Amino acid sequence: MSRRFPTLRSWTGGAAGLTLAALVVVELSRRGEEVAVPAPAASCVTTRPSRAITSRAMTVLCDDVYAEAGLDARELDDLRRAREEAGRSLRRVFGTQRSTPLVLFCRSAACKAAFGAPSSAAAADDLGFASAEVALDDGSVAPSAVVVTGPVSGTARILTHELVHAEMKAWAPYDAIPTWFNEGAATFVANEPACDPARPPSDVDVTSLTTKARWQRHLQASGKTRETYCAARAQVATWMGRFETDALRGEALATLLTSVAKGTRFDDALDAVR
Repeated sequence: MSRRFPTLRSWTGGAAGLTLAALVVVELSRRGEEVAVPAPAASCVTTRPSRAITSRAMTVLCDDVYAEAGLDARELDDLRRAREEAGRSLRRVFGTQRSTPLVLFCRSAACKAAFGAPSSAAAADDLGFASAEVALDDGSVAPSAVVVTGPVSGTARILTHELVHAEMKAWAPYDAIPTWFNEGAATFVANEPACDPARPPSDVDVTSLTTKARWQRHLQASGKTRETYCAARAQVATWMGRFETDALRGEALATLLTSVAKGTRFDDALDAVR
């Protein structure tokens, strides 16, 4: 399945990357005719009534985005900006998103634990994870959600990492993609966790960590969490380095995921995308 992605010039204002509608606006403006140019859509806006999750002390921040109750106005603004930044990062690579998970911002360990975080990790200020189905007050169930610590300095990056996972899963089943690639791609796009290019490469063969179980066992046994994520990022970065722009990297990733979803072995699909 082919899909179009915006070019870099369309993001920076170059005429070559403008859509047909934008070119019409430019031409009318040149003629001196008054035209209304719609503002870019924001990632954290309220366009419809939101379903509540008061049973878990969550308040509505904007469409499909919730925050733990008790945050002040400045903290809520920080979370809105984090959602918008994550949305921009995702669109640079994927264009229009397929995934629509709820976003749940939690500051406390209790909030994160309520959505499924293990007690051993819930207090971490860099925690993000996918949550199982979330029941809402109206009796409906959201089929997917991401839970992110916030507000903290890395909230936008943590959210971007989790949204990359959600988006890739919307293209191909999670288990059809090796875990090292899933985690490496999310780390590459989000720069979370941050990786120091000056550090020596890890001696871990991350490409052997093909399943989530193997990945988790390795992290627990080695204690080298950041090193492992960064080693996976380096592997993905090498593959992504074949492509010069975010748009081309997005095309390559979409082609890879589509091919795997159709039944092609991951290694064969990876080698075929050039």
